[in-house]
Amino acid sequence: MPEPAQLRLTIDPGFKTIPYTPAVRDGGSVCHGFKPLKGRPGAEAEAIEEARDADCLKRALVDINKAETSFFTVGCEKSWNTEASGFWVKGYIEFAFNFSDLAADATSYFVAFFHFNRLLEQRSYTAPVSFHWELQGACFLDANRSSGFTAAVWIETGVGPSAELVRQVWCGAVDILRDHLCDFQLKGTAPIYSSDR
Repeated sequence: MPEPAQLRLTIDPGFKTIPYTPAVRDGGSVCHGFKPLKGRPGAEAEAIEEARDADCLKRALVDINKAETSFFTVGCEKSWNTEASGFWVKGYIEFAFNFSDLAADATSYFVAFFHFNRLLEQRSYTAPVSFHWELQGACFLDANRSSGFTAAVWIETGVGPSAELVRQVWCGAVDILRDHLCDFQLKGTAPIYSSDR
């Protein structure tokens, strides 16, 4: 019987502000800056540079930022990788609760994590992939500088024999995370971004 997907939750001691500006990271990669998509995700998600060659990532950005979800996206990235033994993919989707009272409470994210674990069990999800939920402190400037957390879900495949196969596995993992974040509902009292922009 195949092994279930690996799943873990950690807290990073770092801290960020949202929105954040474009910057060049250590190592030379480029951060294109925060783009608020909540309530208007369609065409704007197409302009997210980090998702330009990953349709599954674009779909996730559009769907997670729809008015009826509890979340907004903070960032994303992916890397298509090759090594001597084969191919693998690693990337993340970062999101926050769109309510400052829920974003401020790390246990809100644990509830979402717990139900994601249940979803994987219900679907008997056995793809060779790991999901690493990483919480990090954040200051939401557009919510009167309220403090809270974001969650980056790092998704990494095992090594596979073809680039196409590992991309399919990774996109399948992105799709199940997207499904969860669209279906999971917790409603708070103080929206960070208006859903009807």
